[in-house]
Amino acid sequence: MRNLVAMSVLIPRASRAGLAAAVDSPSRSRPTARRSRSSQRSFDGTASLLRSASCAVLLLPSLAFAGVLRVAPSGAPFNSPQAAIDAAVDGDTILIAPGAYPGFATGDKTLAITVDGAGVVHCGSVLVENLSSAKNVLIDGVKLTATSGMALKLRSNAGSVRIQNCTLTGASAVYGSPSIVKGPGAYVSSSDDVVFRGCTVRGGAGYSDWGAGDADDGLFTRGSRLALYGCTVNGGAGGWADPDSHHWGGNGGDGVDSPDSFVLAQQCTIRGGPGGAGGDGDFLQPGGGGGAGGHGIHLHADIGTNPDVAVRQCTLSGGAGGLNGYWYIGPAAPAGLPYLASVGAVRTPSNTTVVDLQTPANWPIGSSVPVTVTAPPGATVALLLGPDTGFAYNASTDYALHVPPPFYRRLTLGVVPANGVITFNMLVPTPPGGLPTQAWHLQALLTGASAGPLGSLASVVVY
Repeated sequence: MRNLVAMSVLIPRASRAGLAAAVDSPSRSRPTARRSRSSQRSFDGTASLLRSASCAVLLLPSLAFAGVLRVAPSGAPFNSPQAAIDAAVDGDTILIAPGAYPGFATGDKTLAITVDGAGVVHCGSVLVENLSSAKNVLIDGVKLTATSGMALKLRSNAGSVRIQNCTLTGASAVYGSPSIVKGPGAYVSSSDDVVFRGCTVRGGAGYSDWGAGDADDGLFTRGSRLALYGCTVNGGAGGWADPDSHHWGGNGGDGVDSPDSFVLAQQCTIRGGPGGAGGDGDFLQPGGGGGAGGHGIHLHADIGTNPDVAVRQCTLSGGAGGLNGYWYIGPAAPAGLPYLASVGAVRTPSNTTVVDLQTPANWPIGSSVPVTVTAPPGATVALLLGPDTGFAYNASTDYALHVPPPFYRRLTLGVVPANGVITFNMLVPTPPGGLPTQAWHLQALLTGASAGPLGSLASVVVY
């Protein structure tokens, strides 16, 4: 059997046959059958993908002057992400070389910010605020560590925000240092189109010493709509009291905390933080109790609010209670719950099917990049590819469409084999019209008899 150009051997015969009609129209309607001599003989999967991708790029003329701005500690045009952002125009890609940099604010611009090459990019806190509805921001692969407060703050955004493959760690409080404020790993407020993918988020710890402080949440969200795909979210650890004291340990932070938001979580691990240990005290003065463990998800009351969290194939757990002091008299500190919904609901959708998509975030022009889709064996899978992204939530199925029409191309990948995996390689094309960079968004979905489930979103940068 002839191998298709750039197609992995993991794609079975049935899938390859389906690829022969891969390129649908950029709409929801079913495509009209096309016949040509080439399609009757064989199918070049790469060529079809290139045509599809190129068409998608052409549909976004507003980014016609997009370019690449490089950041490095030395030897690059910019030595900080903020300097590059200030010089950027809509659609630019900012490539950051490994190193340590200050935090930054993105402003009201469409930007893709990602790591340039192998290594770790360390930054301080990041702010995405007041992004208008026509704009979107992608931040990929960056490690954000707050020195005070939250690592990532998303506030009042009408546009799309995509946070991918990032590590977000809120600041931990320090005893005797009031200028250092504890904070969550991520804070999201009044932002209706937010996706976290493959991120690790951790709240700051409470202060420890003569007395102990409560920890912060991993993710706090208010008045927003979020999707979490393949993320790990941990509440911070409660502070411990000095063993010679009689103080109580601090409470652990919640993994996800919200009074009023909608959160769709898929294949995530969400944990409450552990409580801190209480002081031992002595025979004259009783010791302190341990702090309570944080909850995995905590929905609490604001007047008239109704938060909603849908979890699909997620692991939720509460944090352990802290140890009581040696001379403490009383019950053990309580562990946190997997979830506590004082208002609203934490629920599992009726359809628990998961479709996952994996591909590198950086797509250098001319390179061959793998795209892997994992789905139930026997299901028929398609791929959406486009330069635009959004958040169209279907309340009846509890799935969200993130690659919206009309700016997408649809590729039919075929039937999933017995191992549950379809993989192909894509030769990244040169964008048409001299366009040097472009952010694309990919999402897999089930079609045919299994239609309904939509997969996780993957965002990539072509440069």
